[in-house]
Amino acid sequence: MKNNSKTVVETGGNCNTSHHRQMRWRLFALLLLLTGCSQIPIDTDPGNKLASCKQLFRAIDRTIEKAAVVDPVSYRIPGFPYLRSNRFNASFAENIDARTMPGWIARLARLDETARLIELANLKPANPFTEAKDLPQQLSVCRQQLIAADLDNDARLQQLRRAVAVPDEYSLWQRIFGIYPISALFVSMGIKQLHHQQQQAFSHPPAKRHRSQRWSSRQQRQPTSLRMPPAGNNKRAIATLDATTKAALFNRYAPVWEIEQEDDNDIPGRLIWQQGKTVVDRRQPASYQWLSYTRFQQQSLLQLNYLIWFSARPGDDIYAGHLDGLIWRVTLGPDGSPWLYDSIHSCGCYHTLFPSRALRPRQQQRPVFSEALFLPLIDSPPDEQALRIQVSAGKHFIRGIAAVAKTERWLALTPRDYNELRSLPDETGQRHGIFAADGLISGTERRERFLLWPMGIRSAGAMRSIGHQATAFIGKRHFDDARFIETYFERTDQR
Repeated sequence: MKNNSKTVVETGGNCNTSHHRQMRWRLFALLLLLTGCSQIPIDTDPGNKLASCKQLFRAIDRTIEKAAVVDPVSYRIPGFPYLRSNRFNASFAENIDARTMPGWIARLARLDETARLIELANLKPANPFTEAKDLPQQLSVCRQQLIAADLDNDARLQQLRRAVAVPDEYSLWQRIFGIYPISALFVSMGIKQLHHQQQQAFSHPPAKRHRSQRWSSRQQRQPTSLRMPPAGNNKRAIATLDATTKAALFNRYAPVWEIEQEDDNDIPGRLIWQQGKTVVDRRQPASYQWLSYTRFQQQSLLQLNYLIWFSARPGDDIYAGHLDGLIWRVTLGPDGSPWLYDSIHSCGCYHTLFPSRALRPRQQQRPVFSEALFLPLIDSPPDEQALRIQVSAGKHFIRGIAAVAKTERWLALTPRDYNELRSLPDETGQRHGIFAADGLISGTERRERFLLWPMGIRSAGAMRSIGHQATAFIGKRHFDDARFIETYFERTDQR
């Protein structure tokens, strides 16, 4: 493993000995400053590089926790403050070997680097860490040194394999005190009724009461052809896209949202931080997008995610409240063609699936305490075409999908990076993440949480970040489950 360790260190930067010595003294000085400011116990021996690096990461974590700016999108791995995880990366823990270990840890390191820079940006200016201009570089050097030490320590690698799993979003105590086995029976009846109503809306669309407006981040003119970069002979390879290919893929499969317009709550906009809370600026129509990955057998599949925000789900029922987000996801097969389309609201609710002709549902016995998937009984989505998503007013339910005609026109949504939501500036320039440490957006609570708390989901109905979206009230299921597709679907060409 030593050669691999050397490789990982070198990818962090080609630093000479003199530079490393300067970095260690700067790190030592910063730790002394923090000791005086916050009385954090540290190892003050500047020669102990690894101990000093660990102390720095722990000091930053304590400061971030105290300031309540913990970024929840990726999971902070206990015992490894310089790495973070998500369900996709955690799914590889048992299959990683000496050859693939450095690359796997590098992905965990990138998750931490992204999240930590966001957290530091969200700290208030009067903080010692915000004054250290070369802190990101110090953290990068420290992270690579700690990784190199881990790669030479089999016990640490075994510890990492055990610690990397992301906890589920279900509370055991809520289910115990909510008498879950009995409560689930009543909730199950409600879910069946909801699925029946949704199917009726797909099969027999109700007459429109309001005009519709179409929106999309999709450019009117499309490239003639676009394919995923080949994975070669390595089916386990994770597709790495350059900026141009990434933008082209997002553009090609961007949905056209056909939204009924009853009032301003049906106009998608950009999220901004205003007067201490998150609001939708309808003057800036926007679509937030990000890449994710899932697994199917031995293959890693790319997913394109699109999110639009509305000011609210209006009404006086238990499901109404501030903000409403709608996510559309396109899972691509190895050749870049769509395998599965699915959608949720940002609460994790109303998971709806549209498999392409490449997949079919598995015929299997469903456990007693599990929730059925909702797959509308409609024709398979057309291959290799953008889709028009028909959305109802107010509740923002998907009511149908159709191929986008070449003559269609729409209003433009500005494509924006999802990471913007993790650090929004307010009127003074101070930055805020819209998600709390538990993944929820404060102020988006719904009254339905009092009815559904026995199902174990924290604040059911509230808007939340990726990585925290449970999609089933009965049983356990998450939007980012790495084995979701292969659990519930099989290839149509399999015998």
